[in-house]
Amino acid sequence: MVSERRRTGRQRSLLGAKFVSDAGAMSFDCTIRDLSDNGARVLFRGLDAIPSKGWLINISGGRAHACETVWRAGRLRGLKFTQTLDVTRAHPDALNHLHRLWVEAAAR
Repeated sequence: MVSERRRTGRQRSLLGAKFVSDAGAMSFDCTIRDLSDNGARVLFRGLDAIPSKGWLINISGGRAHACETVWRAGRLRGLKFTQTLDVTRAHPDALNHLHRLWVEAAAR
């Protein structure tokens, strides 16, 4: 039997999301399949060269999570959150691209 290594359990979900590279140069549509305060299991649409670190924007939740990949299995990735921002409001210039991407995606 495999032991559970997460500090908190993940809640099953089916949430639209975007994964954004640290600098904001690339973004990828994805789906959050499981979510906790500390991380998520995310399904990507393709097997593109997705960076191991970046931001995961939860479209319906209005939150962006700085994250890093801790495991991969095909199109699935396990992400560990290191910081969380409310993207429903504007931020300083370096992070305002997250707010703009959220506004664009939420309008769909």
